Amino acid sequence: MSLAVERDTFNDAILIFQFYLCVIGAMDPITNRSWMGRRTVPTEIGASMEFLIGVEKFVEFAYAHPSCVNREGKIRCPCKKCKNNSYKEADGVREHLCRNGFTSNYVSCWWAHGEVSSFTSGTSSRD
Repeated sequence: MSLAVERDTFNDAILIFQFYLCVIGAMDPITNRSWMGRRTVPTEIGASMEFLIGVEKFVEFAYAHPSCVNREGKIRCPCKKCKNNSYKEADGVREHLCRNGFTSNYVSCWWAHGEVSSFTSGTSSRD
């Protein structure tokens, strides 16, 4: 199966699932982050659909905050391997998150991706 076909299938699945979430009134992946701990499901191969959609929303959220995007158009990768220490393009971040999951301390505040909390200034360097 070609990458283009896989991406089209993935995009179609996202649209169907987003519609489903709207119909049942599920919470937004930005405000309800329980999906971050459910990367895999025992009955599925690969990342769960819920996780894939959450990752996509996370990447959109990060790129919506220009101060979090470096000069090369990359954002910090919050996967367990990179721990926000390396910059990657959107596809690289998606891949790392699907393979490795989020670093464990990143659920409450996405400080390196535009979210401000009471204990951080919400700024990031533009390496």
